[in-house]
Amino acid sequence: MPPSSSGARCRARPGRRPSPCWQTARLGSQCAAGDEKAGDFAALIGELDASCARAPTADCPYRDLRAFREEDEPFFFGRDAFTDEIVAAVDRQPLVAVVGASGSGKSSVVQAGLLPVLRRRGGWSAAIVRPGPEPWRSLAGCLLELIEGDPAAGQRVQRQLAVGELAAELARGVAGSARIGLPHLVADVLVVQPGCRQLLLLVDQWEELYTYRSTDATTGATATTAAAFADCLLAAAASAPLKVVLTLRAAFFGRALDHRPLRDHLQRATVLLGGMTRDERRQAICGPAEKADLRFEAGLVARLLDDVGDEPGNLPLLEFCLTQLHARRQDGAPCQAGYDAIGGVRGAIVERADSVIDELSARSPGSEAIARDVFLQLVQLGEGSEDTRRPAPLGDFADAARALIGELASERLLVTSRDPGSGQETVEVAHEALIRNWPRLRDWRQQDRDDLHQRREIERATVASAAHGDSHHWPDERVMLETAPMLQRLGVRFPLRDSEQRFLGPLAVDEMLALLADPETTHALRATIGDRLALLPGGDPRPGVGLRADGLPDIVWHEIPGGEVEVEVAASGLLRRWRGRPRFAAEPFRIARHPVTVAQWRVFLAAADGYEALVRRVRGWEAARQRGRDNQPAVDVTWYEAMAYCQWLGAALGHAVRLPTEWEWQLAASGGDPLREYPWGDWHDGRANTSESELGRMTAVGVYPPGASEQGVCDLAGNVWQWCLNEFDKPGDVTTGGDARRVVRGGSWDDGRDVARCAARLDHDPGYRVNDLGLRLVCVSPILKR
Repeated sequence: MPPSSSGARCRARPGRRPSPCWQTARLGSQCAAGDEKAGDFAALIGELDASCARAPTADCPYRDLRAFREEDEPFFFGRDAFTDEIVAAVDRQPLVAVVGASGSGKSSVVQAGLLPVLRRRGGWSAAIVRPGPEPWRSLAGCLLELIEGDPAAGQRVQRQLAVGELAAELARGVAGSARIGLPHLVADVLVVQPGCRQLLLLVDQWEELYTYRSTDATTGATATTAAAFADCLLAAAASAPLKVVLTLRAAFFGRALDHRPLRDHLQRATVLLGGMTRDERRQAICGPAEKADLRFEAGLVARLLDDVGDEPGNLPLLEFCLTQLHARRQDGAPCQAGYDAIGGVRGAIVERADSVIDELSARSPGSEAIARDVFLQLVQLGEGSEDTRRPAPLGDFADAARALIGELASERLLVTSRDPGSGQETVEVAHEALIRNWPRLRDWRQQDRDDLHQRREIERATVASAAHGDSHHWPDERVMLETAPMLQRLGVRFPLRDSEQRFLGPLAVDEMLALLADPETTHALRATIGDRLALLPGGDPRPGVGLRADGLPDIVWHEIPGGEVEVEVAASGLLRRWRGRPRFAAEPFRIARHPVTVAQWRVFLAAADGYEALVRRVRGWEAARQRGRDNQPAVDVTWYEAMAYCQWLGAALGHAVRLPTEWEWQLAASGGDPLREYPWGDWHDGRANTSESELGRMTAVGVYPPGASEQGVCDLAGNVWQWCLNEFDKPGDVTTGGDARRVVRGGSWDDGRDVARCAARLDHDPGYRVNDLGLRLVCVSPILKR
């Protein structure tokens, strides 16, 4: 009859110890440590399991939203004809599908109809498994539990290692490379079941193979498909004493037909489970009542039959209504007044769910919000299909939510169980009928639907990335422009797991800046953080990187004391007339914290008195396209264009700015210390973006704070070359006319560390453009001091 799940992930009759086949085929090493999580939720689960095992009253013959189990056969009425059909199909075929609408009672008719018939025949063992997100683990855990029994708490880690190894073997068996396959396990099961010669494997809710789009972490393969799982079962059923029965929601029948071998079997052995006739529904109402010696008030049965209608999906509502009527009976009889009080067949579940939430909220303010998030976490949002249940590990919930889950389970809205595949305690919605018919839950889903879809995508992508590496990482644009705002909207309601946080990487500005300040942060992560800062609403928030409120470049100046430096002109061999290393003195000046960024350069390009007036009209040039992000250095800039930028910006700011001389640049980098080789001191691989970083690209400015100079000036080594004011062959010549080669300093992402030294110097023609050459500014105006 109605509900389609027992809430148990795998159920099987207890057996003896493992057979010799399984003992000798046991894979891998055993873990000597105890189960770290054993007992974490033992007390809570014990309470929940106890509450889920009892009906609202001890003698209630109805099952509310739960599926009928094998032991409930005495109270299972109205499905005799369909039971006969399924029995006949199992006798004929190795694989049988029971297909019907949600709520038509597929699980119940197999468990309380088929299984008792086979048991009475003798020679049959049975196991029930739900695929879930990791079907190989679910199957392995179910069979191993049937062979070995439920392990003691201290052996559960050991059991889970075995489950993982066995699941991998089952998955490899599809390709024929396994050392042990499903036929071996079937033989082991029958050995430990006295007198059993055949195993019936019920794969309950086959549609979970389509609704869970996650990677199977056991195999490390792409998402485990129904096709591969079906092939495994079909091959075993053809070679072992195994019969497979699967229950499948009709809405997903077309998905099953996509796989040709499965389609061929379904064509021969599919039992379509339709709605009950009026007489069958009467049996379902009155049969259990007679067993329990209940008598309905006159006219109530007819009213129930009229109200429930012919839709198969209404059967869970009927069963839930009958359970509530039993609880409200008067003088031992379900009555009309009680039926009116609960809102009839269609209103009973809504009235009960709403009253439970309202009562919890009245006792404890804030409970409704917690309950909302619990239910949302337990709904698999359909994509082109209806929403379904989604079991979740109990450990995923915070303490307050776990306490509430206990109350919701005792009120029959949730059910708990242990998943033998993962060894985790799980919780799920009692039935899809609650998802379909409860307006409050529907409203909750609608409010957060898009965000929840994205939140679930993180879960799936995290598992895929763990299995396949960087090829499954998301681009920064998706993380920052879609995922981060979604997580901000959801707040702390659905916190990220550690693995998900690692997959997404840093998202908050404070976290990213702290990582940049950490000397141990890798080159790759620094590059990623720079890209993500540029994607923030309003752009990179760091001072000196973007624009001021008035739209002009935001330049952060650092005071550099005056001093002398030696220039390595003699070492280059280019200036024969210089003897030794010439020394140059510099008065105190201020230098920009960063090279000019793309955002700061674009203002110059857009200004009427900027590039158009100072470059295009004078030289006829077009500015190079800036392909970097707004917080990366502007590049492909000639010395002439850099000089024009200084002229424009000085006029806009009201004080002179210019390119640094190379001795000013070197003084800012070395602090005047001739022994300081790099701005931070001796070479360190994590301080600059040179070719040693192996990034192979430019990064945002300022992503190497540990590589800054004594005065806090960044980007003086690596990433981008920077124009200097003076000539290369005549270092002391700072005249601005002519076409003499000019000095460049600092090295770049494409060059090695040797040219990133404080004293290293190269040259370029002033009209030269290249994708790792930009500019930095200095200011000697006293206006800044005032």
